[in-house]
Order: sequence, then structure tokens, then C-alpha cells
Amino acid sequence: MSINVFQLLDTVMNDDVVRSLAGRFGLTPDLARKVTGAAAPAIVAAVMHRGSTAEGARGLFSTIMSPDVNALIGKQLPELLSSTTGLNQLETSGRELIQRAAGVNVGALSDAVAAQTGAAQSTAFSLTGVVGAALMGIIKQHFVSSSGSVGALPTLLGHQLSSVNASLTDRLAHAVGLGTAAAFAGSILTRLKDVTAHLEHPQPVVRPVPAAAPPQTVGTTTPPIEPAKRKHS
Repeated sequence: MSINVFQLLDTVMNDDVVRSLAGRFGLTPDLARKVTGAAAPAIVAAVMHRGSTAEGARGLFSTIMSPDVNALIGKQLPELLSSTTGLNQLETSGRELIQRAAGVNVGALSDAVAAQTGAAQSTAFSLTGVVGAALMGIIKQHFVSSSGSVGALPTLLGHQLSSVNASLTDRLAHAVGLGTAAAFAGSILTRLKDVTAHLEHPQPVVRPVPAAAPPQTVGTTTPPIEPAKRKHS
């Protein structure tokens, strides 16, 4: 069973949470929602890209399941936002997780979010971190509750494409290193399916014997017999 992380994000970052964030940053709720709505698809797209290789998927899964990701953030977010300390920790951890999970330059991403929404760069930088922490927590909670493995990660990511396509702009795609939104959308599903097949049916590792290696007799320690030396009369 898969999930739509955007629907769950809307549940976690509900109207009350958005109003709380807006009050913290001196924004209207509409602008706060606009900023989070721009950051989320870019983060998910970057995570999808990271998961489109077997090595990347393994590293991504390791990050998601690490103790740094709060699987209970859906319940704890209002409390975390109630204090300046909690908010600052949430922003910082979220930005670090985005960097670790997807290799994204969060500054470049938040600048693109600011340019697209009209929010201040510092505000976009902060809210991008909050969104990142929430998204990572949502995905981790899914894998914890379903006892899922890394093999299920590419499929889950592929299921997010339609929602990503609905909001990902070229500006945001470029900011997270994906080229254009269309180029990303045109190739990502094939790559994710290939990774799923690789993770579910890994190829055996064959270690070839070096060609120069001489044949050896197993279980004997008898030294080779030297040829008889010719006697001279």
C-alpha cells in the first residue's frame, strides 16, 4: 500500500498550523501556504531523483529511517511550533535532512521559492526547512507502520509524480538540479522502475579468478619437485 505524501502533508500542515506559521513569520496565511506549497513539490522531486539509482535509494532510505527524522511529527508539529526554540530546531533539522536526503542546496531552493512566491528569502529559507522535516517524518511514519523496506521506496516515490507535476515549475526544478520540469517528468518513472527491479532482484556478484593465477591443488603443502640436474662428467 502506498501513500500520497502531499495529501498527508496537507493534513499535518492544516489550517491551524499554517496560521501559527504565518503568525511566527508575519505572513498572511495565504502567503504561508503558498510558500509551503512551492517548497514541497521541489523537495519531493529532488528526493525522487535521489532514489532513481540503487545506491541513491539505499542512502535515501537510510536517511529517512535515521533517528534524526521524527516519525511522530504529524502529532507533534503544533507543539514544536509553539516555542521559538522548537521552531528553530525544526527549521535546522529540516534543512539538514533535505541536504542529506537529496543532496540539495537548500539556499538555492529557498531563493527560488522566494522568487516564485514573493516571500522574503529568509522566510522561504525557514519554511523550506519546516516542510522538509514534515515530509521526511511522513515518509518515515509510513515505513515504520508498514514495516516497509528499501525495495518499496522507489514505487512510493513514483506514486508522487502526478502531484509533483501539478506544481513543479522550471524555476524550482532548476534550483534542485533537475533541469526542466518536463525533462524530469519524462524520465523519472522509468528510472524508478529500474531501481525497483534491481532492488527486488539483485544480480549475483561474480568474482572472476585472475587469468594469471596458476592452478593450485587443494589441501596439499608438498613443494613442487625440481627437475633432475644434469651431471657433468
